[in-house]
Amino acid sequence: MTTIRRVLFDEPLQVGLEADIRRQIFYIDERIASFSLLVDSDGIAGVDVECPDLSDEESSDLSRKLRSFASAGLAGHRTVSARVIWKSSMLDRSAAKMAEAPADGDLGFQSGEGLMAAGPRMIDIIEFFDMRLRSLMIGSHGAREYRYPTLLPTRVLERSGYLESFPQLAMFASRLHSDLDNYAAFCDNMLAAGGSVEPYVLDYCRGSQNCLPPAMCFHMYHHYQGYELDPRETLALTAQGKAFRFESRYEHGFERLWDFTVRELMFAGTADFVRGCQRRWIAEAGALLDELGLRAFCVTANDPFFAGRHSDKMWSQRLAESKYELQMEVGDGRTIAVASFNYAGDFFARRFGLTFSGGGPVTSGCVGFGLERLAYAFLCQYGLSKDAWPPQVAAFKR
Repeated sequence: MTTIRRVLFDEPLQVGLEADIRRQIFYIDERIASFSLLVDSDGIAGVDVECPDLSDEESSDLSRKLRSFASAGLAGHRTVSARVIWKSSMLDRSAAKMAEAPADGDLGFQSGEGLMAAGPRMIDIIEFFDMRLRSLMIGSHGAREYRYPTLLPTRVLERSGYLESFPQLAMFASRLHSDLDNYAAFCDNMLAAGGSVEPYVLDYCRGSQNCLPPAMCFHMYHHYQGYELDPRETLALTAQGKAFRFESRYEHGFERLWDFTVRELMFAGTADFVRGCQRRWIAEAGALLDELGLRAFCVTANDPFFAGRHSDKMWSQRLAESKYELQMEVGDGRTIAVASFNYAGDFFARRFGLTFSGGGPVTSGCVGFGLERLAYAFLCQYGLSKDAWPPQVAAFKR
């Protein structure tokens, strides 16, 4: 049985915070099955949450968490409207017709919660975009390409500050504790539970030395930790690989995955160089999408800092325009972010000791493209038939 519980915040929140609340509320408590915000002329007064029947104590605890979420992270929070800085030429054609969005089953196979296996059509488009992006990053930017392992030492995320800002997204890797008796007890318990391991497996595990990387750039900063850059030198690195973010109930087919593929470029040097790379890549990505006749736009954005933990950075990022997102239409008036263009200042350089040889930290930034999202948005706009695709995509051979 489920019930609807109404929780009123200590003070109304600004209406402009709706999107930030919606993308964080499922992380507050796993018992929240659905929710609706209570919005009136004074702002966001509270939330109705659907959850299992709870005891009085459990209900009180859930209410406490929701009010804490609102007051600690969002009350008095400034809102900064997103600014569109680029839009594709196709958006000016109001009569442009979108293809019918393909079902996930036509594109691949859902192997688990937040996990999708890509089928032939998806792979074709993923490989096309990765080939074009890789060519630009290496050919135009002279980037060095690396292939990093899937696992990332947890100490790298600790040093980066990621775990302080995005604890809700982190995913860790572990292993069974190396001990003969431990293996035997684990196997006995598993057999007694009919082959299931989920309820108790961590009781037999040890070690959180490794985690699943939320982005490729952390491998790159780790790789160049302590590196001294000549003041006349610039650094550009690219990698394609798997990234992992726990998306809770927000997972949705190919639009939002726990396990996805990214192509990233990290660049470092002077502030002018990094800002120039950020602007250049917005133009490069826009030119590629315009070439393919895709409906997209680029806007100022912010990272999903968890409320109560550096949440002031959500508005300061938009105010400073240090992050932009490339949004593509997927039908029904909806868009998804397929890429981000990020200016990090000297934050990561200081954390990882990336300095100029004459002294002082360098400035860095990165761009990242979610390849499954790019492919999915492309197929939403053009459909599954190659006859309808742009010729350069239809002719692409893996």
